[in-house]
Amino acid sequence: MPVHSTIASLHFDIHRTYCTAFEICDGDIVLQYINATSQPLNWTHSTEEIITSSAMQEIETILRPVKGTVRTLGIALPMHCLLAHHIPYSATLTTDELRRIIRLEASSHLPTFDPSDFLVSIYPLYGFSSTPFTALAVLIPHTVTNVVEHIASLSQANIQHCISTHAAAHNAFLHNYPEERGHIALCSIDSSCIDISIIRGTTLLHTSTAQLFPLSTASTPSCDNLLEEQRIAVIAKSCSNALQQATDEIQASLDSAYFFGAGLTKALLDTLSTTLPTAAKRYNPLRQLRSGLSASVQRSASRIAHMLVPNVGAILPEVFPGIILSSRVPQQRQVA
Repeated sequence: MPVHSTIASLHFDIHRTYCTAFEICDGDIVLQYINATSQPLNWTHSTEEIITSSAMQEIETILRPVKGTVRTLGIALPMHCLLAHHIPYSATLTTDELRRIIRLEASSHLPTFDPSDFLVSIYPLYGFSSTPFTALAVLIPHTVTNVVEHIASLSQANIQHCISTHAAAHNAFLHNYPEERGHIALCSIDSSCIDISIIRGTTLLHTSTAQLFPLSTASTPSCDNLLEEQRIAVIAKSCSNALQQATDEIQASLDSAYFFGAGLTKALLDTLSTTLPTAAKRYNPLRQLRSGLSASVQRSASRIAHMLVPNVGAILPEVFPGIILSSRVPQQRQVA
């Protein structure tokens, strides 16, 4: 007897929130619904301000068609609403020792840091060695988890995953590109940053975030004043530098770099394809999925597929689950 389940996912992009819904039957994933808001959530505001904002009203509107029909909800969190920091790591460290490291590292960068204000997860980075010596600490502010809980109540669904775009991209890649087994860069581009993950199969080797544009000074104009061709050239150079630093860190060359995110355009991908020393490809998270959408909506989904990477990854089992250090989220809606 086939086993059916339905799951929705949300990704809080820098420009808008994307909502998708999928039907899963014995491992076969069918995209059934896609929609988006016209504005993003403002994560600098308080929980109450976010919940009562017009952006949240839009989220409620795009969730209505799936409300009561989906049982679980996957959430993909972009790096701009998280805190992320590399910390010393060893598999022999206890949970209490990891907590102390987090407090020590954070106190140097965040003087007002209060660990109780965050959900903390640790992702060991294996680099070129079989034993990790560093890890990525991902800190989700409780403002974010409070908002996620509110959205779950709006959709009448339980939270299955609440993960970073780094983790979501890894999940979706293994499902959609099973033939890729080399050193792969997954690169998320928005208007100001590039987030990079280097993976090999199910192993996370490296993560980093780089500014695409230098801070403007009297001698350095703002990126807003650059012509489009200049912007593309600057972004391509920043991507090249960031990928070179990543390959230096893992002591291995890349086989391919897959790009996604709101900042990726065809003109930029064309430039990256001719300037990077490795193959630059558009990341298509719908590659191994079936569609239950109408023909016109499917065409639209195909055009923006590179923006849906986090949505797809948020519904799939985590390939590389983090070590959760703290959580006050109810067990039924556990953040992972």
